[in-house]
Amino acid sequence: MKIVSGNAPFLRSKRTTSQIMMELLIGLAIIFVAAVIYNFTLGVRYGLKTICIMTVAILFTFISDIIAGSLRYNKEKDGKFDEYLIHFIKSNYSVVTAVIFALTLPIGTPVYVVIIGSMFATLVVKHAFGGFGSNVFNPAALSRIFLALTFGSQLKAYLPGGENIGGLVAGATVTSQYAADGVKFLTGSLANTNVSMLDLYLGNHSGAIGETFTLLILIVGVVLAAREVINWRTPVFFLGTVALSSVFVSLVAKVNMIEYLLVQFGVGGMVFGAVFMFTDPVTSPTSNYGKALIGIIGALINVLIRIAGGFIPEGTAFSIAFVNIISPMIDRLITGRTNNKVWVPATVSGVMVLGSVGLITGVSAAKMPRVAPEPPPIVVEPFVTYLGSYTSPTPSEYAEEFTTNVEVGLSDAYHIVKIKYDVIANPDNYKKVTDGIDAVIDYYTSISVAEFKALPVPALSEGTTGSTVAGQTGEHIIPGAIYSSRALYEAINDALKDLNVYSADVEDYPYDSGGYSDETLVMSVDVYVDTVTDLIKVVDIKDGASTGTYADRWETVKEAVLSKYHDLDVATFLGYTNVAELYGEEVATYAGVTYSARRLFNAVQKALEGYGG
Repeated sequence: MKIVSGNAPFLRSKRTTSQIMMELLIGLAIIFVAAVIYNFTLGVRYGLKTICIMTVAILFTFISDIIAGSLRYNKEKDGKFDEYLIHFIKSNYSVVTAVIFALTLPIGTPVYVVIIGSMFATLVVKHAFGGFGSNVFNPAALSRIFLALTFGSQLKAYLPGGENIGGLVAGATVTSQYAADGVKFLTGSLANTNVSMLDLYLGNHSGAIGETFTLLILIVGVVLAAREVINWRTPVFFLGTVALSSVFVSLVAKVNMIEYLLVQFGVGGMVFGAVFMFTDPVTSPTSNYGKALIGIIGALINVLIRIAGGFIPEGTAFSIAFVNIISPMIDRLITGRTNNKVWVPATVSGVMVLGSVGLITGVSAAKMPRVAPEPPPIVVEPFVTYLGSYTSPTPSEYAEEFTTNVEVGLSDAYHIVKIKYDVIANPDNYKKVTDGIDAVIDYYTSISVAEFKALPVPALSEGTTGSTVAGQTGEHIIPGAIYSSRALYEAINDALKDLNVYSADVEDYPYDSGGYSDETLVMSVDVYVDTVTDLIKVVDIKDGASTGTYADRWETVKEAVLSKYHDLDVATFLGYTNVAELYGEEVATYAGVTYSARRLFNAVQKALEGYGG
């Protein structure tokens, strides 16, 4: 018997690491080509910048390899320097890191930031731990986190002047816009973005240059998994946990479940990370069970950051870094033959999935805004109340006459705010009235006295005792109940019979900051006068009180100015020749709105010209 000794593992794949990395690069190249094509549709400079980012990332990754290789070179051990360096660069596969890193950057990333990120990923994250096969963290993911924390404000998804192209809203990507819409990743909707669901999946929007092509990334991922370039367990368990969590989150948030699922997968770098970064063989567990487990844990961290994270819109890179930390621990826990007691890892996985879904659902419920109780209805207390009544005679063939009594409450601007009435119709006609009276009362309590007095009187063919006139319309008409409409109108009119309304418009050149404005301002007023006492009851300014510059100041003095007119005798007012006689010493307190007060004085004077009592 011939005994052959050798190093483990004894079962080896027929394909080398170089062949696997080449196929992975081909998949990444497909994504990059799509990114170049899309950015050229935005403009030549966008397309060229995409190529520039990739070229710079690869170039300075190679430079970093050369620096690391030169520092490690030992002539006695490594032989010729040029041969050693070529082998060193080829065996570290840093070009894969460079390509993945470049695809996670937005188009507006400055070139010097690309250089810093590329060298950080290769020199610090990879070679500081011993190079390919020894690094603890995924170099592209950790470098992307480093840039987000140090150069976050410079990582823009547009070039200067392009804040509203590529589906951006004032420079915000679909991801950040969605995260900011309502409660973070709970009530957001694509409705407030410039991107449709189809464009979201085809990549027709701006973000990180390689992460937006969700549909293409999924297709490439399926091919890579089928060819065993990546382990299918990690992305499947990752995306499956996200999907299951999203179902429950959508129920909590009360949003469309299908749309929420599609948006969760479509925005940000979740799918790109699941296919190209979580599956990194160096930083993920060695066992198949471990690879599935980090998918579950990564999904939990990713969705939690999306829903509850404060300063970042999504957390793919952070979740990758977290599972990189725990991968060695998972490897130590899962030792020995994995075909024994297969129910154990299956049970643990199931518990992890359910625990993740439960935690995410609970956090979602806690993050949802509390529904405030319905506020109590606003009760408007009238400034003044007038009483009126009207007796409605009816033709002999109908029921006997009825009398309607009303209380009409007015605001301090003499707008109708409250109407109380008693009898509104004959008993025989009561059903028709109750079907429409509420709408009429709502209308009356939305208008001013001046607007009421401009309404046409509900008409009868012969004064007050004739038959109703068909075809009458208006919000003060109760359908099919003209007698009742007439009775309510006349009772209100009786209540307001001693109030006359005088209106005027005054055109003026308002004083604006720095001098008189070039555009005229028209002040419109209604002046209410009690014709029994000849007293001005109130002045209602309908428009043109003040210019925008002084509007806030006017609101602080308006009540004091208008109070000067309340219960003022008309003859006395018309005897004034200037504003000082009306406002007295208080005119000095109207700083900033003196012109408004003067304009109001002139408007009321004009409205009351020729008043005869």
